Amino acid sequence: MPDFCMIRLTLHKFLSAGISAMLEAVAFSGQMLDARYWMPDIQKCTWNASQKHPNFGELSRAVSRNQYPGSINNANGFRRNRLSPIQYFMQLPGRESSALLDDMNSDRKILLAEIRSSLKSLGIPSSLFEERKLPVFQDASELVVIQNNSSGCPYYLIPEAARAWEKLRNAAHCDGVTIEILSAYRSFQRQFEIVKSKIEKGMSPEVVFSVNAPPGCSEHHTGRAVDIGTPTCIPLDKSFDETTAFSWLQSNAGQFGFKLSYPPSNPCGFEYEPWHWCYQGSSS
Repeated sequence: MPDFCMIRLTLHKFLSAGISAMLEAVAFSGQMLDARYWMPDIQKCTWNASQKHPNFGELSRAVSRNQYPGSINNANGFRRNRLSPIQYFMQLPGRESSALLDDMNSDRKILLAEIRSSLKSLGIPSSLFEERKLPVFQDASELVVIQNNSSGCPYYLIPEAARAWEKLRNAAHCDGVTIEILSAYRSFQRQFEIVKSKIEKGMSPEVVFSVNAPPGCSEHHTGRAVDIGTPTCIPLDKSFDETTAFSWLQSNAGQFGFKLSYPPSNPCGFEYEPWHWCYQGSSS
């Protein structure tokens, strides 16, 4: 059994020094887990040391069960002084922090097992996923319909991201720019079906995973990611970065909490996707 008091003390030392991103791993439950999956962005309460890939999966269940008070709004509806997950854990008695960490670690183990099982069913070695050290995401537990597509099928986002998207779209409209959603929430099962379809068509796993995340590794699972298009551009095409809409997003999306996830030469190894933006929380 690890010494959680020592772990919390060590984390506090690093966080206080402002160098939490230098931690290579966090130890608990007898294992060493990659810090990119578990370290928090203190300002946004997301599991992400590098601030490149918001990993909301393991925390989402604790938040939905109200086990993480740092996620609760204050009386004014704002979260000005909310705790980060690590700060919250450091305030818990040893047994409580141990139980919550064990619970989250268990959820992550289950998800990793599901990812490996789904890849195995397609004849894909799990090493293709493991060697890239991709972040993993649970399916979002609370979703709202933001609009329907041309076929009448709904697009879903989590409530906070849905509100941010409406503000982003309206601001663009006021500036004479039209942006539209091409894809939003996508479940683990739907991601599996997309990958399965491409494999059955004869595409190699390496090619598939250069443009599609393995099931369990897509930001779309979080209900925060949107693929954005504009009427003057072919959907989901790299030429989107030549449009006025993309230029406007580059200048303004951050004000509404959205960030381009996969720029050229991104560390996840995906092809450049100028259309893929993910809500990371309000900067205000």
